[in-house]
Amino acid sequence: MDIYEQSSDSHSMLWQKDSWQSFWKAKQNHHLPHALLLLGKTGIGKASFAKSFAHAILCSSPHPNGLPCDKCHACHLIRAGSHPDLMYITAESAGNIIKIEQIREAVRFVNETSMQNGFKIVIINNAHYMNHYAANALLKTLEEPPPNTLFILLSIGAKHLPATISSRCQKLILNTPDPVVTLNWLHSQLPESHSFTKETQEMALKLAAGAPFKALSILTDDILSYRQMVYEGLTALSLSQNDPLQLAAQWYERDIETLFHLLFYWLHDILKLKFTQSPSVIINIDFKDILIKIAEKLDTSTLLSYLTDVQNRYSKIVSSLNLNRQLLVEELLIRWVFINKI
Repeated sequence: MDIYEQSSDSHSMLWQKDSWQSFWKAKQNHHLPHALLLLGKTGIGKASFAKSFAHAILCSSPHPNGLPCDKCHACHLIRAGSHPDLMYITAESAGNIIKIEQIREAVRFVNETSMQNGFKIVIINNAHYMNHYAANALLKTLEEPPPNTLFILLSIGAKHLPATISSRCQKLILNTPDPVVTLNWLHSQLPESHSFTKETQEMALKLAAGAPFKALSILTDDILSYRQMVYEGLTALSLSQNDPLQLAAQWYERDIETLFHLLFYWLHDILKLKFTQSPSVIINIDFKDILIKIAEKLDTSTLLSYLTDVQNRYSKIVSSLNLNRQLLVEELLIRWVFINKI
C-alpha cells in the first residue's frame, strides 16, 4: 500500500509525497541530517510530517516506502505516545514561549543512551517561539550533535529563527497543494454526518490560504461563525454603529492569530477591489457591498499604511513578546474607525 493512500492515517498527505521520498531515501542511505527545519505556512502539515517521519525512523521493520509496520514494539509505543527515544516540545500555552528549561531537557535527552538502540529524535513545534536563552542552549548541541540524533524544527519561516540556528539545519519547505487535492483530502477527513457544502469547504480553503489542516480546523472549530462575527463588527465600525473598545473586549480572548488572519483577508479584499474594481477577485464575496463602499472611500496609501500596522503588530505576537493583547486590538479598531471617517 502506498503511504499516501491511507486516508485514515496521519501520513496520508499526497502533497508531501516528494518530500517524504527524498528524506526516506536519505535515511536509507545513512545521509540524514542531524537537524531538519520544516518550513511552511500554518496548517500545511508540518507537525504531521515530522511525527510520521519520526515514526518511520523508529519503527523496527518499516516497509520499503517508509510506511511503519504498526506491529513492532516501537510502533506500539509511538501509538501510545510513550516511545522513550522520541520527545515533542511545544510552547507551554498558546502564544507562550519555549523556555530554556525545555531545551535543556531535550539536550539531556539526546545525550542519554537510546532505549531502543536507534535514533534519539526531538521535534520542536513552532521553533520560532524559543526565547533567546532557549535558542542559545540548543545551538551548542546543533553544532556538536551526539551520533544518531535528529532534531526536527517546525516554523512558519526561517527568518523568524536566529540565523545561527537555521544555518545549522537542512531546510525543507512544504508547499501548498493543489486545491483539488486539498478538497478531496478535506472530504475524507470530515465526519460522514457533516453538513458542510462544497461552497463552505471552498471558503474555508480560501481563508486557510490553501493550507489543508488549517482549512479543516476552520470547519471543525467553527471559525466561520467567528469570521461572520468579526466582519459584521468591522462593518458596524465602518458605519460608526459600534464601539471599538467593546468589540476589542469580545475579540481578543479568542485565538488572536485567527483574528489577525481575518483582518488580513478583509484588507486584502479591499485593496483588490481598489486595483481591479471586480468583486470576483475577493474572498469574502458575501460582504462585497460594504467592501466596495470602503474601497471607494479610502485612498490606497491609507489602506497600505493600516495594513502595515496590522502586519507589524502580528509580527510582535508571533515573536511572543510580552504584549497587552486587548490594548493592541483596541488600538487597531480605534484606528479603523478613524480612517473610515476621513
